[in-house]
Amino acid sequence: MDISQINLQHGNFKKHAAINSKLIQGDFANKKEPFLTIAIPTYRRHRTLKNTVASAINQVNIPCIYEIIVLDNEAIDDGASNETQEMLSEYSNILYYRNDSNLGLYGNWNRCIQLSRSKWVAFLHDDDMLFPDYLEKIYKIIMKLKTDDALAYIKTNMSVKKDEFELEAVFRREREKHRIKKVTRYGINDIIVLGDAGELAAPTCGTIMNKEVVVKIGGFDPDKYPSADSQFAFSLAKKYHVYKTIESMGIYRIGLNETLKKEAIIAIIDNYVAYNKAYMMKQSRFGKMYARIFQKELDALFLDNLSSWIGLGGVTFEIKQINRECMYNPNKYKYWVLKKIIACHHIFHGLI
Repeated sequence: MDISQINLQHGNFKKHAAINSKLIQGDFANKKEPFLTIAIPTYRRHRTLKNTVASAINQVNIPCIYEIIVLDNEAIDDGASNETQEMLSEYSNILYYRNDSNLGLYGNWNRCIQLSRSKWVAFLHDDDMLFPDYLEKIYKIIMKLKTDDALAYIKTNMSVKKDEFELEAVFRREREKHRIKKVTRYGINDIIVLGDAGELAAPTCGTIMNKEVVVKIGGFDPDKYPSADSQFAFSLAKKYHVYKTIESMGIYRIGLNETLKKEAIIAIIDNYVAYNKAYMMKQSRFGKMYARIFQKELDALFLDNLSSWIGLGGVTFEIKQINRECMYNPNKYKYWVLKKIIACHHIFHGLI
C-alpha cells in the first residue's frame, strides 16, 4: 500500500487542512519507508518529553525499520525557537515538526496520523515512556495478526505511575509476570459489558493504529472533546478488529493535566450521557438488554471508575456534585453482580 496516496482531506482531517506543519529538524528524503512510526504529539512539556523521546530511541533487538516523529503544537511565532526545539536539537534521528497554529489536542493527533509515512502508527504521549523491548514485542504481535485484514487498532496495556520511578525497575517487574496470551480481541459487546470504551482509550505507550483504516473513519473528532478517543475506539470496533495487549508496553505517567480539570470532567460525564447511554448501548440486541438490566449500575460504575482515576491525578473535588443525569442510586445487589460480570470478562481476556 502506498501510504502517500491516501486522501487526508476529508472527515476530521479536513478541519485543519489549511494549517501547515513545518519540518524543523530531520530529513526523510533518502530514508526507506518505515514499517512503523512512533508519533509523539507534544505541547510545552520539554522536561518530560526528553525521557519520552529517549525511550523511543533506546529500543533493544530492533526487528524493523521505524521512524520517530515529534509534532509540536506550540505555534511558530515569527520563526522563534522554543524550549522543546532547543531540547530536541541534540537528537539527529527524529523528525521534528511545528504547527503554524495550535490544532488542539485531537487535531494534533490527526496531524500525527497525516505526517506518518508507515502503515502502522504507534502513539506515545509526551509524558509517557516505552519499555525497551516495545518494538520487539509489538512487531511480533503485528506479524501474528497480519492475516487479519480487518486489523485496525492494538491498545497497549500500560503501567500507571504518578510518583518518581525508575524505568528499568518497573520494566523488570512487569516482565516477571509470565503471560502466555499476548493479545486479546475486543468486540462491541465486550465494550458494552464494561459500559464504556475507556479501557481502549488514551492511545499512548505505543498503541498501534492502521493508518488507512483511521483515515477511512475520519480520525479523531475534536468536537467530542474530551471523550473523542473512547468514541473513536468504539467506532473502530463496530467495523474493524480491535485488540489489547496483555503485557504492559510502557509507563503512563498520570498527573494534573488538561483532561483532569473540573470542566473536562464535567464534559466527560456529559459525553457519557450523550454517547454511551443514548447511542453505544443501542448498537446491539445484547446492549439494549444489558442496559435495561444494569443501566443505573453502569452509571454508578462509570462514576466510581472516574472518581478513582481523577483521584490518582491528585484531583480533590467531589464528583457526586457534578454527576448530571448519571443518577448515583444503584441497586446494591445488581451492582455487585455487575462487578462480578466485569471481573469474569477480564479473567476471560487474560487481563487479571
